[in-house]
Amino acid sequence: MKLFVLFLFVAVAFAAEPIPLGPTPAVPAENSNIEVLQVYSVSNPEEVAVDPSETFFITGGADGYLYKVYLDTGDTEEILSPRDFFEDSFTGMTDEEVKTFCTDALSNENTCGRILGIRYDQWNPYKIYLVNAYSGIYELKLKWNGKVKYLKHLVSIFGGLVNDLVQVDHELYYTVTHDFKQRSQLSIVVLDSSAPRGSLNVYNMRTKRTCTLVRDIFFSNGVTLSSDKRYLYVSETMAARIRKYDLQERAEAGFLIEDLPIYTDNIYLKTTNKYNPWCRRCNNNDGTLIVPGYWRNADLDNLLRNPSDLYDFLEQDPSVYVPLFVSYINSWSVLLQVDEATGTIAKQTFDNSGSAFLYASSCHPLANDEFICGSVFVPFATRFRLLD
Repeated sequence: MKLFVLFLFVAVAFAAEPIPLGPTPAVPAENSNIEVLQVYSVSNPEEVAVDPSETFFITGGADGYLYKVYLDTGDTEEILSPRDFFEDSFTGMTDEEVKTFCTDALSNENTCGRILGIRYDQWNPYKIYLVNAYSGIYELKLKWNGKVKYLKHLVSIFGGLVNDLVQVDHELYYTVTHDFKQRSQLSIVVLDSSAPRGSLNVYNMRTKRTCTLVRDIFFSNGVTLSSDKRYLYVSETMAARIRKYDLQERAEAGFLIEDLPIYTDNIYLKTTNKYNPWCRRCNNNDGTLIVPGYWRNADLDNLLRNPSDLYDFLEQDPSVYVPLFVSYINSWSVLLQVDEATGTIAKQTFDNSGSAFLYASSCHPLANDEFICGSVFVPFATRFRLLD
């Protein structure tokens, strides 16, 4: 969630390569039939990770905290605070003072941090892997009663923007949106068509080593594993497409789908094997990719297609171009379901009434055709059912 974090970006050169986008798709004529089941009050949730028993979800807040929210009651518990990540930064401060400081200004995120990616360990439901956008990858171990047992820093990444991760056996694959711009910086590269700085990386939990697998990704965002465990799917937000990486060949493998009608955010693969989605040879790429995002805007698409126009756009005073850019971001709720076998959109859920799931950044499927979605833009998560 990462998409459009600050609505500010840097100037590009005239020689920049345009982002390959086709014609801007027309807005759907009608809203989808959705039944909102519950709205959970939580501080601008990013990744919404539901536990294996579908009892609660875990998410990071805009205040730097990690929260546990029960699906049935909406009750919320704090699991981690910013002081758990950066203890020396909050010496002598009360919890209330920490929350006030961390929500007072976006620039304070450099101190407070922001939890984005969250994944459960594939073998241990009490172990969770976290991405802190400002400091890297962590391992969180919980006790049987939900209390924190330990928090271990696995990969230290400072000075860039770390985004999402997925576990494949003893390896953690993670995305970096930008290698030297941070989420809170005014010059963060949201539209970096001159020099995309996103990447796909891997951390080996046995050897404790990291390696960069793919560079030059346009806003490298969510990442997930294919049904047959051979490919990684990477959300390339500004290019409105899903990349493929071949784990067997250790090489890029083109795209699962391109020129989507949305600027994609987090992605999640729903497999046919509910109880053991990680077992090998259980399925053969017959899953459904859950893809939330933001309906493409013609003016923004034109800027992405034409680097010289984008350069002229950014030459204006920020007081002029920032409000314009903000107006290009559609708050409409959009959720795509992409058929993994064919690489086509199997279902599209759309709502521009403002009553469903605004600015969806992350969506997790539940039973009975239900979903829970969170967003970095609004202080709530929404559980809903598809009726058509």
